[in-house]
Amino acid sequence: MATTTVSVRLDETTKAQMDSFCEDVGLSTATAFKMFAKNVVKNRRLPFDVESDFVLSERELLERYEDMKAGRNCHEHELIEA
Repeated sequence: MATTTVSVRLDETTKAQMDSFCEDVGLSTATAFKMFAKNVVKNRRLPFDVESDFVLSERELLERYEDMKAGRNCHEHELIEA
């Protein structure tokens, strides 16, 4: 099977901590990311919960949608890397 490369940008501290953890459990960082990807594909979900405290009511969501369609209370943002 052909392979491809995936690049991930991390801050230096997170990268060093990831490398250290992987070394402690006998894996390379690349192998850990491959395991993550295969788990996501197999289970069709992220292997952890993703939550947000930011919840809009149906009314608020509809109001924002109407504002957006009418060009009110919205503006473009510059793309930033996280």
